[in-house]
Amino acid sequence: MVEVNVSICGILLYCDPNTEGFDLGEGYKIKKIYLDELSIKDRITSANGQLNISYMGSRLEDNHGVYFMCLCKEDKYNITEHGIVPGIVYTWPDKEYDDQISDYKGKQTAYINKVINLLRVFKEGNIGLKETFFVNRFHALGIMNNTENHTNDNVTRNIIDTRTYSLSENEKQKCSLFIRENKDTSYNLLRNIIYEFSWGLEQTDIPTGLEQYTTALEMLLLEHNEEGKKQKLAKRSAVLIGSNPVEIGNIYQKMLDFYRYRSESLHDGNGQNITNQELHELENIVRLILHKYLEICRLAYYSNSSITWEEIKAQEIVKLKGIVKNNMTSGILPS
Repeated sequence: MVEVNVSICGILLYCDPNTEGFDLGEGYKIKKIYLDELSIKDRITSANGQLNISYMGSRLEDNHGVYFMCLCKEDKYNITEHGIVPGIVYTWPDKEYDDQISDYKGKQTAYINKVINLLRVFKEGNIGLKETFFVNRFHALGIMNNTENHTNDNVTRNIIDTRTYSLSENEKQKCSLFIRENKDTSYNLLRNIIYEFSWGLEQTDIPTGLEQYTTALEMLLLEHNEEGKKQKLAKRSAVLIGSNPVEIGNIYQKMLDFYRYRSESLHDGNGQNITNQELHELENIVRLILHKYLEICRLAYYSNSSITWEEIKAQEIVKLKGIVKNNMTSGILPS
Protein backbone atom coordinates (compact mmCIF):
# COMPACT_ATOMS: atom_id res chain seq x y z
CA MET A 1 0.00 0.00 0.00
CA VAL A 2 1.05 3.59 -0.67
CA GLU A 3 0.14 6.35 1.77
CA VAL A 4 -1.08 9.54 0.12
CA ASN A 5 -0.97 12.88 1.94
CA VAL A 6 -3.62 15.20 0.58
CA SER A 7 -4.35 18.90 1.10
CA ILE A 8 -7.85 20.05 0.15
CA CYS A 9 -8.66 23.74 -0.13
CA GLY A 10 -11.33 25.90 -1.68
CA ILE A 11 -12.46 29.51 -1.24
CA LEU A 12 -15.96 29.79 0.21
CA LEU A 13 -17.66 32.53 -1.75
CA TYR A 14 -19.54 35.24 0.20
CA CYS A 15 -18.66 33.77 3.58
CA ASP A 16 -18.51 36.03 6.65
CA PRO A 17 -15.36 36.06 8.85
CA ASN A 18 -17.41 35.03 11.90
CA THR A 19 -17.59 31.51 10.43
CA GLU A 20 -13.85 31.04 11.13
CA GLY A 21 -13.16 27.75 12.89
CA PHE A 22 -16.55 26.24 12.11
CA ASP A 23 -16.30 22.45 11.92
CA LEU A 24 -18.10 20.95 8.92
CA GLY A 25 -17.39 17.34 9.85
CA GLU A 26 -15.16 14.72 8.17
CA GLY A 27 -12.10 16.85 9.01
CA TYR A 28 -13.27 19.97 7.14
CA LYS A 29 -13.00 23.37 8.81
CA ILE A 30 -13.49 26.96 7.74
CA LYS A 31 -10.25 28.94 7.96
CA LYS A 32 -9.24 32.55 7.38
CA ILE A 33 -6.29 32.60 4.98
CA TYR A 34 -4.55 35.65 3.53
CA LEU A 35 -4.11 35.74 -0.23
CA ASP A 36 -0.30 35.81 0.00
CA GLU A 37 -0.37 32.70 2.23
CA LEU A 38 -2.77 30.69 0.07
CA SER A 39 -1.13 27.54 -1.32
CA ILE A 40 -3.44 27.89 -4.32
CA LYS A 41 -2.65 31.54 -4.99
CA ASP A 42 -1.04 30.84 -8.37
CA ARG A 43 -4.16 28.88 -9.42
CA ILE A 44 -6.61 31.71 -8.68
CA THR A 45 -4.54 34.57 -10.07
CA SER A 46 -3.20 35.40 -13.52
CA ALA A 47 0.48 35.68 -14.48
CA ASN A 48 0.42 39.39 -13.56
CA GLY A 49 -1.19 38.71 -10.17
CA GLN A 50 -4.76 39.62 -11.12
CA LEU A 51 -7.34 37.78 -9.04
CA ASN A 52 -9.77 35.52 -10.92
CA ILE A 53 -13.09 37.34 -11.40
CA SER A 54 -14.93 34.50 -9.64
CA TYR A 55 -13.36 35.54 -6.33
CA MET A 56 -13.49 39.33 -6.61
CA GLY A 57 -16.75 39.70 -4.67
CA SER A 58 -15.60 37.41 -1.87
CA ARG A 59 -12.42 39.30 -0.97
CA LEU A 60 -12.13 40.40 2.62
CA GLU A 61 -9.53 42.80 3.98
CA ASP A 62 -8.04 43.92 7.28
CA ASN A 63 -4.84 45.67 8.34
CA HIS A 64 -2.78 42.66 7.22
CA GLY A 65 -4.16 42.51 3.71
CA VAL A 66 -6.65 40.63 1.53
CA TYR A 67 -7.94 37.31 2.82
CA PHE A 68 -10.62 34.70 2.16
CA MET A 69 -12.68 32.26 4.18
CA CYS A 70 -11.62 28.81 2.99
CA LEU A 71 -12.80 25.25 3.35
CA CYS A 72 -9.73 23.20 4.31
CA LYS A 73 -8.74 19.66 5.15
CA GLU A 74 -5.49 17.73 5.60
CA ASP A 75 -5.87 13.98 5.23
CA LYS A 76 -4.12 10.68 4.56
CA TYR A 77 -5.41 7.69 2.64
CA ASN A 78 -3.97 4.54 1.10
CA ILE A 79 -3.86 3.39 -2.50
CA THR A 80 -2.78 -0.01 -3.80
CA GLU A 81 0.73 -0.21 -5.22
CA HIS A 82 1.12 -2.55 -8.18
CA GLY A 83 4.88 -2.98 -7.75
CA ILE A 84 7.70 -3.05 -10.29
CA VAL A 85 7.73 -5.76 -12.95
CA PRO A 86 11.11 -6.35 -14.71
CA GLY A 87 11.07 -5.36 -18.35
CA ILE A 88 8.04 -3.04 -18.01
CA VAL A 89 8.48 0.67 -18.81
CA TYR A 90 6.45 2.85 -16.45
CA THR A 91 5.14 6.25 -17.46
CA TRP A 92 3.54 8.99 -15.35
CA PRO A 93 0.81 9.70 -14.54
CA ASP A 94 0.06 6.05 -13.88
CA LYS A 95 -3.58 5.21 -14.69
CA GLU A 96 -3.92 2.69 -11.86
CA TYR A 97 -2.84 5.24 -9.26
CA ASP A 98 -4.78 8.03 -10.94
CA ASP A 99 -8.04 6.05 -10.83
CA GLN A 100 -7.66 5.47 -7.10
CA ILE A 101 -6.87 9.13 -6.44
CA SER A 102 -9.88 10.15 -8.53
CA ASP A 103 -12.07 7.79 -6.51
CA TYR A 104 -10.96 9.50 -3.28
CA LYS A 105 -11.60 12.91 -4.84
CA GLY A 106 -15.10 11.83 -5.89
CA LYS A 107 -16.03 10.72 -2.38
CA GLN A 108 -14.71 13.94 -0.85
CA THR A 109 -16.49 16.07 -3.44
CA ALA A 110 -19.77 14.29 -2.67
CA TYR A 111 -19.39 15.10 1.03
CA ILE A 112 -18.46 18.72 0.32
CA ASN A 113 -21.53 19.13 -1.91
CA LYS A 114 -23.72 17.59 0.80
CA VAL A 115 -22.48 19.87 3.56
CA ILE A 116 -22.73 22.98 1.35
CA ASN A 117 -26.32 22.03 0.51
CA LEU A 118 -27.12 21.60 4.21
CA LEU A 119 -25.59 25.00 4.99
CA ARG A 120 -27.83 26.50 2.32
CA VAL A 121 -30.90 24.80 3.76
CA PHE A 122 -29.99 25.91 7.27
CA LYS A 123 -29.80 29.61 6.43
CA GLU A 124 -29.82 32.10 3.55
CA GLY A 125 -26.60 33.36 1.96
CA ASN A 126 -24.67 32.63 -1.23
CA ILE A 127 -22.17 30.21 0.27
CA GLY A 128 -20.43 27.71 -1.98
CA LEU A 129 -17.25 26.78 -3.81
CA LYS A 130 -16.26 27.74 -7.34
CA GLU A 131 -13.23 25.45 -7.31
CA THR A 132 -11.90 22.82 -4.91
CA PHE A 133 -8.19 22.03 -5.13
CA PHE A 134 -6.71 18.64 -4.23
CA VAL A 135 -2.93 18.28 -3.85
CA ASN A 136 -1.88 14.61 -3.46
CA ARG A 137 1.69 13.73 -2.44
CA PHE A 138 3.06 10.19 -2.28
CA HIS A 139 6.10 7.97 -2.89
CA ALA A 140 5.42 5.35 -5.57
CA LEU A 141 7.24 2.36 -7.08
CA GLY A 142 9.97 2.77 -4.50
CA ILE A 143 11.71 5.41 -6.60
CA MET A 144 9.42 8.35 -7.32
CA ASN A 145 8.15 11.22 -5.20
CA ASN A 146 4.95 12.37 -6.82
CA THR A 147 2.55 15.27 -6.56
CA GLU A 148 -0.80 15.11 -8.34
CA ASN A 149 -3.02 18.19 -8.55
CA HIS A 150 -6.74 17.72 -9.13
CA THR A 151 -9.37 20.46 -9.38
CA ASN A 152 -13.13 20.23 -9.09
CA ASP A 153 -14.58 23.23 -10.94
CA ASN A 154 -18.24 24.17 -10.38
CA VAL A 155 -18.82 25.83 -13.75
CA THR A 156 -22.42 26.82 -12.89
CA ARG A 157 -21.50 28.58 -9.63
CA ASN A 158 -23.48 31.77 -8.99
CA ILE A 159 -20.82 34.43 -8.39
CA ILE A 160 -23.09 37.50 -8.61
CA ASP A 161 -25.48 36.97 -5.68
CA THR A 162 -23.74 39.05 -3.03
CA ARG A 163 -25.72 37.87 0.02
CA THR A 164 -23.17 36.95 2.69
CA TYR A 165 -23.44 33.75 4.71
CA SER A 166 -23.01 34.54 8.39
CA LEU A 167 -23.33 32.49 11.58
CA SER A 168 -23.57 33.89 15.11
CA GLU A 169 -22.09 31.83 17.96
CA ASN A 170 -25.56 30.53 18.80
CA GLU A 171 -26.22 29.71 15.14
CA LYS A 172 -22.91 27.84 14.91
CA GLN A 173 -24.06 25.44 17.61
CA LYS A 174 -27.46 24.98 15.97
CA CYS A 175 -25.94 24.57 12.51
CA SER A 176 -23.43 22.01 13.75
CA LEU A 177 -26.28 19.96 15.26
CA PHE A 178 -28.33 20.44 12.09
CA ILE A 179 -25.54 18.99 9.94
CA ARG A 180 -24.91 16.04 12.28
CA GLU A 181 -28.59 15.15 12.46
CA ASN A 182 -29.30 15.43 8.74
CA LYS A 183 -26.15 14.49 6.83
CA ASP A 184 -27.06 10.83 6.49
CA THR A 185 -30.54 9.29 6.32
CA SER A 186 -32.79 12.36 6.17
CA TYR A 187 -30.53 14.03 3.60
CA ASN A 188 -30.45 10.87 1.49
CA LEU A 189 -34.24 10.59 1.55
CA LEU A 190 -34.60 14.19 0.35
CA ARG A 191 -31.48 14.35 -1.82
CA ASN A 192 -33.18 15.03 -5.16
CA ILE A 193 -35.37 17.77 -3.72
CA ILE A 194 -32.46 19.43 -1.93
CA TYR A 195 -30.51 19.33 -5.20
CA GLU A 196 -33.43 21.09 -6.90
CA PHE A 197 -33.48 23.77 -4.20
CA SER A 198 -29.71 24.22 -4.38
CA TRP A 199 -29.88 24.39 -8.19
CA GLY A 200 -32.32 27.28 -7.77
CA LEU A 201 -29.70 29.10 -5.69
CA GLU A 202 -27.14 28.65 -8.46
CA GLN A 203 -29.27 30.49 -11.01
CA THR A 204 -28.30 34.02 -12.06
CA ASP A 205 -31.61 34.41 -13.92
CA ILE A 206 -34.47 35.33 -11.52
CA PRO A 207 -37.34 33.58 -13.37
CA THR A 208 -35.32 30.36 -13.69
CA GLY A 209 -34.53 30.42 -9.98
CA LEU A 210 -38.21 30.83 -9.14
CA GLU A 211 -39.07 27.90 -11.42
CA GLN A 212 -36.59 25.64 -9.60
CA TYR A 213 -37.97 26.57 -6.16
CA THR A 214 -41.53 25.89 -7.32
CA THR A 215 -40.47 22.54 -8.75
CA ALA A 216 -38.86 21.62 -5.41
CA LEU A 217 -42.17 22.35 -3.64
CA GLU A 218 -44.10 20.28 -6.17
CA MET A 219 -41.74 17.37 -5.56
CA LEU A 220 -42.43 17.65 -1.82
CA LEU A 221 -46.13 18.42 -1.60
CA LEU A 222 -47.96 17.16 -4.71
CA GLU A 223 -48.91 13.71 -5.91
CA HIS A 224 -47.90 12.62 -9.40
CA ASN A 225 -50.04 14.36 -12.05
CA GLU A 226 -52.27 15.85 -9.36
CA GLU A 227 -54.88 18.25 -10.69
CA GLY A 228 -55.36 21.77 -9.34
CA LYS A 229 -51.67 22.16 -8.59
CA LYS A 230 -51.71 25.87 -7.89
CA GLN A 231 -54.40 25.81 -5.21
CA LYS A 232 -53.19 22.61 -3.57
CA LEU A 233 -49.56 23.70 -3.46
CA ALA A 234 -50.50 27.10 -2.02
CA LYS A 235 -52.79 25.64 0.66
CA ARG A 236 -50.44 22.85 1.73
CA SER A 237 -47.47 25.22 1.93
CA ALA A 238 -49.50 27.67 4.00
CA VAL A 239 -50.73 25.21 6.61
CA LEU A 240 -47.32 23.55 6.85
CA ILE A 241 -45.37 26.65 7.92
CA GLY A 242 -48.04 29.19 8.90
CA SER A 243 -48.39 29.43 12.69
CA ASN A 244 -51.66 31.39 12.86
CA PRO A 245 -54.61 32.28 10.59
CA VAL A 246 -53.03 35.54 9.40
CA GLU A 247 -49.76 33.84 8.45
CA ILE A 248 -51.59 30.99 6.73
CA GLY A 249 -53.64 33.46 4.68
CA ASN A 250 -50.58 35.53 3.73
CA ILE A 251 -48.51 32.51 2.67
CA TYR A 252 -51.43 31.13 0.70
CA GLN A 253 -51.79 34.38 -1.27
CA LYS A 254 -48.04 34.67 -1.84
CA MET A 255 -47.91 31.14 -3.19
CA LEU A 256 -50.72 31.88 -5.65
CA ASP A 257 -48.76 34.90 -6.87
CA PHE A 258 -45.52 32.92 -7.17
CA TYR A 259 -47.25 30.17 -9.12
CA ARG A 260 -48.77 32.73 -11.47
CA TYR A 261 -45.35 34.31 -12.03
CA ARG A 262 -43.92 30.89 -12.78
CA SER A 263 -46.66 30.14 -15.30
CA GLU A 264 -46.18 33.50 -17.02
CA SER A 265 -42.43 32.88 -17.21
CA LEU A 266 -42.71 29.28 -18.44
CA HIS A 267 -45.56 29.62 -20.89
CA ASP A 268 -45.44 33.27 -21.99
CA GLY A 269 -41.75 34.04 -21.55
CA ASN A 270 -42.71 36.92 -19.27
CA GLY A 271 -40.66 37.11 -16.08
CA GLN A 272 -40.86 40.87 -15.56
CA ASN A 273 -43.12 40.60 -12.50
CA ILE A 274 -40.51 38.67 -10.52
CA THR A 275 -38.18 40.76 -8.37
CA ASN A 276 -35.20 39.69 -6.28
CA GLN A 277 -37.29 40.26 -3.16
CA GLU A 278 -39.99 37.88 -4.37
CA LEU A 279 -37.39 35.31 -5.42
CA HIS A 280 -35.85 35.39 -1.94
CA GLU A 281 -39.27 35.19 -0.29
CA LEU A 282 -40.04 31.98 -2.16
CA GLU A 283 -36.54 30.68 -1.43
CA ASN A 284 -37.18 31.12 2.28
CA ILE A 285 -40.57 29.40 2.09
CA VAL A 286 -38.92 26.38 0.47
CA ARG A 287 -36.16 26.50 3.10
CA LEU A 288 -38.67 26.46 5.97
CA ILE A 289 -40.56 23.55 4.41
CA LEU A 290 -37.34 21.61 3.87
CA HIS A 291 -36.53 22.10 7.57
CA LYS A 292 -39.90 20.56 8.40
CA TYR A 293 -39.39 17.64 6.05
CA LEU A 294 -35.86 16.86 7.21
CA GLU A 295 -37.26 16.42 10.71
CA ILE A 296 -40.19 14.38 9.37
CA CYS A 297 -37.80 12.08 7.50
CA ARG A 298 -35.51 11.69 10.49
CA LEU A 299 -38.36 10.70 12.81
CA ALA A 300 -39.90 8.40 10.20
CA TYR A 301 -36.59 6.59 9.78
CA TYR A 302 -36.23 6.11 13.54
CA SER A 303 -39.62 4.40 13.54
CA ASN A 304 -38.98 2.34 10.39
CA SER A 305 -35.44 2.08 9.02
CA SER A 306 -36.68 0.58 5.74
CA ILE A 307 -39.11 3.41 4.94
CA THR A 308 -38.81 5.11 1.55
CA TRP A 309 -39.31 8.72 0.51
CA GLU A 310 -42.38 7.73 -1.52
CA GLU A 311 -43.99 6.25 1.61
CA ILE A 312 -43.16 9.30 3.73
CA LYS A 313 -44.48 11.66 1.07
CA ALA A 314 -47.76 9.76 0.72
CA GLN A 315 -48.30 9.75 4.50
CA GLU A 316 -47.61 13.47 4.82
CA ILE A 317 -49.90 14.41 1.92
CA VAL A 318 -52.76 12.57 3.64
CA LYS A 319 -52.07 14.57 6.81
CA LEU A 320 -51.84 17.85 4.90
CA LYS A 321 -55.12 17.20 3.13
CA GLY A 322 -56.80 16.84 6.52
CA ILE A 323 -55.24 20.05 7.87
CA VAL A 324 -56.19 21.97 4.73
CA LYS A 325 -59.79 20.70 5.01
CA ASN A 326 -60.00 21.89 8.62
CA ASN A 327 -58.70 25.33 7.65
CA MET A 328 -61.22 25.54 4.82
CA THR A 329 -64.06 24.56 7.17
CA SER A 330 -63.03 27.23 9.65
CA GLY A 331 -62.84 29.86 6.91
CA ILE A 332 -59.09 30.47 7.15
CA LEU A 333 -58.61 29.16 3.61
CA PRO A 334 -61.14 29.43 0.74
CA SER A 335 -63.08 26.32 -0.32
